[in-house]
Amino acid sequence: PVRTVLAVISFFGAILALFACFGASGFILTGVQNLLSGCLGRPGFFLSPVLLLFWFVILAFHRERPVVLRSVSVWMFAISVAAIAQLCAPETALSGGFALVGELFNLGCAGIGGGVLGGLVGIILRLAVGKVLAAILLSISALLWLLSAFQITLGSIIRAIQNRPRPDKEPECQQGDPAAAVVNHLANRHIAHLEKKQRTAEFDI
Repeated sequence: PVRTVLAVISFFGAILALFACFGASGFILTGVQNLLSGCLGRPGFFLSPVLLLFWFVILAFHRERPVVLRSVSVWMFAISVAAIAQLCAPETALSGGFALVGELFNLGCAGIGGGVLGGLVGIILRLAVGKVLAAILLSISALLWLLSAFQITLGSIIRAIQNRPRPDKEPECQQGDPAAAVVNHLANRHIAHLEKKQRTAEFDI
């Protein structure tokens, strides 16, 4: 039941966010835009229709598989992107304490920074490791969270590369592994290209 409720919310949220992105008027759409922009900044707002629709697909077509990690990965990706936007925003004097949350929300609604969630992450990382290293870490984090949302991990990528198809060996991959499917597809295309090139060379001789 919880998954069904969240799926319905994400589906209608994606529709509302999409209309809001195209500038449709209405107090509900304005509220949706301010909420998403205030939490995730303008980049998160424009990504929200796709992310909400993807979240709906995860929840509605899970086939009894766990969805918590994939759901968390979707929104952690959005927060990482919003934090990068915060690092790219012009630095302004911000208040401390709880007043900072309100200022970040208002700046996010105005299209500046990464909103409350992205802003807090971006500010903390910038203070901890500096702006450049924070941007690098957040970029890597965004990529890893995005892969995790598609059920692709570093371990599955390494296993897929190790078991990739070779001209003289049958592939050994786990059924339904997304990383194996991608790597095997690329490997098979490479093998087909090599075989075609070899046949062309034999024909020329």
